[in-house]
Amino acid sequence: MQQTQSPLLRLWQLGKDHHGGLIAAIFCAVAGVLLGLLPYLSAGRILVALLTGQRDWNFYLLWCMVALGGYLAKTLLLSDSRHANYFEYVIQMHMPKQAFCQFFRVCNP
Repeated sequence: MQQTQSPLLRLWQLGKDHHGGLIAAIFCAVAGVLLGLLPYLSAGRILVALLTGQRDWNFYLLWCMVALGGYLAKTLLLSDSRHANYFEYVIQMHMPKQAFCQFFRVCNP
């Protein structure tokens, strides 16, 4: 009985010359998602402060800036096409078209 190889391990082997870029792409994706939570957390803090009667405008300004910073960081990290499409680039460079279509089931039969 032959043991099949993990698809992620196969992708990692295909991109052996591009490991640094692949790691950077993963880092940017994870950081972008985590920083995308900041606007929601900020909105929650602002709502709690409003309901408790907080009147310090600096508090609200700080949390609005945190929300804006999180949104901008998420936008920059997730819209950078060089990192967002790095996996696709590595796969297309090292995988024949037929194998690419079969692996991802995206091409027409």
